[in-house]
Amino acid sequence: MKHLKIMIMAALVTLLLGGSAFAQNTCGSSGSVMLPRVVSHYESPKYQMTAFFLTNTSNSDVDCTFKIYDHNGNRVRNKLTIQTGNISSATYGPVVAQNVDTFTLPAKSSRRVTVSNIGIHLIGYGSLEWCSQEPSLATPLIGSSQYFYRNGDVTFGSEYLINDGRPF
Repeated sequence: MKHLKIMIMAALVTLLLGGSAFAQNTCGSSGSVMLPRVVSHYESPKYQMTAFFLTNTSNSDVDCTFKIYDHNGNRVRNKLTIQTGNISSATYGPVVAQNVDTFTLPAKSSRRVTVSNIGIHLIGYGSLEWCSQEPSLATPLIGSSQYFYRNGDVTFGSEYLINDGRPF
């Protein structure tokens, strides 16, 4: 009888705690940074967009999750396009992933991240969260954000360094 009571109590504690009793943190290390400006608007022949350029300076892969919010603070999900560089021409490289929020940035690699043409005029902000299996990884990423405006043949833009250029 005593063993039955212990088993029932253990089952109740497990139910009360839900999955958190068995949850495991899959990140050995993690961090985040705010992105103060995210813009996306396409109306041919003109467009506005924000592009993020990220580099993983570490020897470990890093999972990156962007959380983008519109002008009302609503989350805009699964609208990112991830590209690599291109050493054989002046255009950006192939699309690695599209319509995602999370992607893996391999060790010592760089990626261009843009908000896809989402059919709205997005003016907002975001955050970038990273996670690595490597427990001693402190600040694996560096990056910048570029704003582009193009109308026909006229293009202008601006750039800022994410986290004031310091690794994050």
